[in-house]
Parts: sequence; C-alpha cells; structure tokens
Amino acid sequence: MFSMSLAPGEKPGAAQSGLLYYRRPDELKLSFVRFQGCASVISGGAFALCLLMPTLAVKHAAANTASAPAKDVVKMKTSSKVFSKPKRHWKYDRGTVLRKSRFSVLERTKARGCRGEWLRIAKLAWICSKDTKPTTELPGGRVLPRLKNGKLLPYRYVVTKDAPVYKTLDDAVAETNGEMLPGIGGYPYRGRKKRDGKRYVRISKGWIPSTNAKLVRAPKFKGVVLTPADRNKRLGFIRVSWASLYDRTGKKLKGTHLRRLHYVELLGPVTVRGRLLYPLKSKPQHLLLAKHVGLVDIQPKPAEVGDNERWIDINMAEQTLVAYQGKHPLLTTLVSTARTVTPKGTFRIERKRAFARMKSKPHYTNHWDVHTPWVISIKGRIAMHGVYWHNEFGTARSHGCVNLSPIDAKWVWDWTEPALPPGWSRIKSAKGAPGSVVRIRRQKRL
Repeated sequence: MFSMSLAPGEKPGAAQSGLLYYRRPDELKLSFVRFQGCASVISGGAFALCLLMPTLAVKHAAANTASAPAKDVVKMKTSSKVFSKPKRHWKYDRGTVLRKSRFSVLERTKARGCRGEWLRIAKLAWICSKDTKPTTELPGGRVLPRLKNGKLLPYRYVVTKDAPVYKTLDDAVAETNGEMLPGIGGYPYRGRKKRDGKRYVRISKGWIPSTNAKLVRAPKFKGVVLTPADRNKRLGFIRVSWASLYDRTGKKLKGTHLRRLHYVELLGPVTVRGRLLYPLKSKPQHLLLAKHVGLVDIQPKPAEVGDNERWIDINMAEQTLVAYQGKHPLLTTLVSTARTVTPKGTFRIERKRAFARMKSKPHYTNHWDVHTPWVISIKGRIAMHGVYWHNEFGTARSHGCVNLSPIDAKWVWDWTEPALPPGWSRIKSAKGAPGSVVRIRRQKRL
C-alpha cells in the first residue's frame, strides 16, 4: 500500500500516472491511496470512501494466474470470440480476446460448435481450443486502450472535414485516384511527408493534404471528486465560452468573467431585472446568469440499484454526469449529449469496446466517420465514449451518444462494469454479470 498527495497547483509525475487527480476550485488538498485495485479518496483526514477502481480486470488476472496449474496455459493463435457458455451462438457472445494473449484453462469440455475442446478461461468465458496452442508462458495480455508515457489518448489523432484522400503519396501529389471523405473524420495519425513544397498526412485510408487535416491535442478537461458534504451544496460548471459576472443591481462587471468548464460553488438563486442569477459563494457580490451554469444535480438512489452498486446519472438539461456508489456521489463532470435523440431512461451497460468506428448512416444529412476510444454502449448504437475532436463539454452537440473528455472517459471505463480483462478487446454483459446502471433524464430546474 502506498499513498500520494498533491500540494495546491502540483501536477502528478510520470510515476503517478496510474492514478487520477481531480482538483477542487478551492485547491483542497486531496490524498489518494491505492491498494489491491481500490482507490480511496481522503479529504482533510475526515472522509474516506473507497472508489473501488477497476477490480474485475484485477480479479480476472489474479484468478487466471492462481486458479489453475501453471502448466495448463494456452496462447491465442488468432483473435477469437468468447462465449458465456460452451456454445457458438450469437446470444452467448461475451466478447473477443486478442492474438498472443495467454490464459489459464480453468475447465475443459466437449460440445458442438468447436472442433476441439471448449476452454473456460474465466467466469462466463469460454473459447475454442482450435484457436489456441499450449504455452509455458505465464498468463497475460495487453490492456486496452493502452496509454503511453502519461498521454491522455491511445493515439495521436487527425481530424478532417470534407477532405480528399489518396491511396499513395504519388497519387496525392498528382491529385489522381482520390476519393472524398465527407463530413467530419477522425483517424489515428500515421506520419507525414513533404513533397514538392507541400505537406501530406498519412491515415489508415491513405494520404491527405495537410491543408485538409488537423493534428489535434487531447482535451484536458476532467471532472471533480465529490465528498458527502457536497450533497448539500449548489455546485456547477460554466457551460459557455465566456460567462460575464454581474453585481447585485444586475449591472455587468467590466473585465470580469469565467471561462467555459470552470467549476463553481454557488449560493441560492436571485432574480434581478427579470433575470435569474446565482451569486458565487467565494464572492457573493458577483453573480452569474443561471443559463450559463450547468448545475450538479445530486439524486437519490433508484430502487433498481443495490446499496453498494455503482451507477451513473446524466441530466441532459444541465449536461452533467454524476457517478455514484449506492447513495454516495463520487464524481461529477460535464458531458455533451444530443439535443433530442439521446434516449432517456434507465439502462445497463451492454458492452465495452476499447475502440470503435463511429460512422453515420448513408441517408443522414450530416456525415461523420471517427475512430473512437473507450466506447461504452448503453442502448444499441448509443454509447458513452471519449472524444478528441471538440472541447465543448456542457453543450448539446453530439449525434446521440454521450461525449466525455479523455480523462473522464477512462475513469468511467475503468470504474463501471463489465470491466475489460487483460488480453480482451471487447466484452459484453451477461446473465450473472450485468453492466452498471446508467440513467439518462432531462430534468429542468425548479
């Protein structure tokens, strides 16, 4: 067990990259303690709540190492589907394991659908032996998405808009044999070259003139850890680019404003000149327009959620997300949903994919084709996922999904169930292993 703490304004170093640090606006010193996959947040020495950071992957790795003899280990010859039962049927689909991943065999059986034996490699996880070979190596595999050297995204990404793409660099220089990438595109960056005074960027589809491609930086916005005392506070985030401040008479204060994504604590609303405003708790004489703030809306636990179960609540009206364990709020952040097409209701996470291609249908008016990390499906095509092509969290601008910053997407990915074990690229929930609850609603302020 070890602990780390950050002084006000201090940033985590490379050795601390395995933990997430969230800063409060008053620079309250937070200390994070991590042991056996469990992260605790301790504030002022008075509060300690276990966030239970990713445990399934840890449990899976431990069980896969110790539950079976080391000699009965297999290595994947190719990527292969996993099933919740030893039956090759779509309704038992459990996920996909990666080539070269290694697993301890916990059980063997013969059944239809496999030309060899069915091998159980974890709870509700069966693979066919024809895709494996014996190995003397220890169990293990890649953990996806993989972040290198403290990076916020698994790749550097290129964003395009109505860009031409060419299969070869020579074609790009000659502007022949090309095709259009309509709408917004997002692709992993694969390098660039200069030819005849012009620069070209390479993506998976080919070469694009650099004038039509932008190498983007990862949004650095991240949510805020909540404590039990925050339940009775009025908290929020700035949702507009520039939020002007007003005095008690409703006059705009010159030279004072708060920028988008700023986290604030507010006092009770007041009406001045027919407009609803919130005084800042830190400076009660300074007021914000209510429409410029996304309020953090702490909610009671739904009946369908267990006492210690993890669940997520999203309020589309405020564009805020709150993560809970039972009745305890743990973290809040801003999101970007769609204005209307994001479904409302209570769902359970259906599946997780380390990466997915999010693409519009041909008949859509707006077109997009983006490579997306941390994809957490909640209802069919609708998912929570990380974004790198915008930083406008708090604004309804998605095509239906729930957009999260890379840091918040990773946190939600690690914290919710089902967790993706090492050596897997995707996983689905199953009977006996349900996904975490996600509730989406649109509740306007009273």
